[in-house]
Amino acid sequence: MRPEADYCGNFVDKEPKLELSFCAHNFGNDFDNVKAGLKGIKEVGYEGTEFWQQFLLQTDVEKLADVTREIGLKVVQICGYFKWTGTDEEWEESNGNAERLIGFSKKLGGPHIRVFTGKVGSEEATQEQWMNCVEGLRRACAAAAPEGICFTLENHRNVLHDTPDSALRLIKDVGCENLGLNFQMWPPFDMVETARKVFPHVFHMHISNRKDGKIWQIDDGEVDWRPVLLEMKKLGYKRFASVEHAVQPAIDFAKRAYDYLAPIVYGENDATGGKN
Repeated sequence: MRPEADYCGNFVDKEPKLELSFCAHNFGNDFDNVKAGLKGIKEVGYEGTEFWQQFLLQTDVEKLADVTREIGLKVVQICGYFKWTGTDEEWEESNGNAERLIGFSKKLGGPHIRVFTGKVGSEEATQEQWMNCVEGLRRACAAAAPEGICFTLENHRNVLHDTPDSALRLIKDVGCENLGLNFQMWPPFDMVETARKVFPHVFHMHISNRKDGKIWQIDDGEVDWRPVLLEMKKLGYKRFASVEHAVQPAIDFAKRAYDYLAPIVYGENDATGGKN
């Protein structure tokens, strides 16, 4: 078991609480640029970060683990890609990728691995595709469970978990305690109502925003995150929420996002207090 976290994301060196993290893919794939970005977000006030699969496949993961520890950031999630609804070959490749990402997660101390199930939506999926995905996820969860690692389904178009109902159905069918949700923007569904519906299965959150079809500032887009986060706090959410996609320059975006989110996340119920 990794010393940094207990089962699926409650870090053992602090009381569980809602905290902010910032996704490192916003700094590109050059190691030195990523390192500088990580230092920058720590200075801003973020407590954690996430890495995308593409970056990890080309970098020295053990060196990266040392860097994040030195800076003082928790690695809260690895964002992976899978094709369990694809061909037999893609299904086998996805199983291998799950094992690879579990290994990365052990080195980095990250409790979560983000999942896209493939490129087939819940309405289009055949029963065979659905059951293939269920079996793939069961195998991945079984391999990850002894390490305290969870898989998180991130809602998106053209995946089996593209609606709240289909996501909950997939979690039920897989039947593994270490499979949950990475909750994020979920158009056209009401965010607060959806949060209430899926909350018992939320292991992680992504915060992003869009305007006119483009990535936009967190405090000025289609989603008003304040009532969503306050509802999550009311429901008892005490894990990380990661700012996901940034408008460049990323560090300026990170500062503006933090200034908006921190009073909500770290304040009292009326979101007027400061960080504890």
